[in-house]
Amino acid sequence: MIPRVDPDALVCAVYPVKQFGETNLNAAAFQVREIFASGEQMTADICATPYPRDHGSPGQYPDFLISAKNPVEVIGGVQFIHGARDGVATGSSIDTELYRAFHNQRCFELSVSQTGTNPNLSDPATKTLTLAQQKTLVLTLSHILHSFRFTR
Repeated sequence: MIPRVDPDALVCAVYPVKQFGETNLNAAAFQVREIFASGEQMTADICATPYPRDHGSPGQYPDFLISAKNPVEVIGGVQFIHGARDGVATGSSIDTELYRAFHNQRCFELSVSQTGTNPNLSDPATKTLTLAQQKTLVLTLSHILHSFRFTR
């Protein structure tokens, strides 16, 4: 139900989740996207601001929330704003850690996502990842994320 990679991704790496067997993990991925300003020139402020998904509707939730614990992450020697977004749909969920940087007058977003299903929707319930499996997944995705470099 929930896509693991956005259709406008410039780069994506999908983690081979088969090694986790019969768990509720559906997919895990890293991607790079360019973020565009609707009808205006991109600026560092626009890039780092979590505007609501629908700018015209009052009360809309922001596209992402900036992390209070770790608001800035250095990746490849560049400071990125660190945020998170999540979503649910018909028993599926997605958790995304995202990182935005304004580089060469363009806004780039790196993200690491995990999708899964509610383990209690099947009979018997689907297994969830063990702590060791979750740690392996997070470390591998972190290595991929931190290998990112701007070439110019």
